[in-house]
Amino acid sequence: MKEMVIELKQYAIMAANCVARNFRGQTLMINNAYVRAISLNNPICPKCLVNSVVENNLVIVAYGETSNIMECNKCNFSAALYKPK
Repeated sequence: MKEMVIELKQYAIMAANCVARNFRGQTLMINNAYVRAISLNNPICPKCLVNSVVENNLVIVAYGETSNIMECNKCNFSAALYKPK
């Protein structure tokens, strides 16, 4: 579970980078996006979290030997996340 949260945190930081690119000059919004991204501690959708939605909308849509493909029911986030053994 810890590895999954670390991966999701990396995706959250990438989503915060998108907020920073798209909303230049809106310092408070950008700062809040990064604070939420860095504070991710649970397996929730990183894109929704950065956009202030703190719900668990992630579902596993495919299982693999070393990773699971997860999608968010609320936004268009999708990723193959490492599956711990």
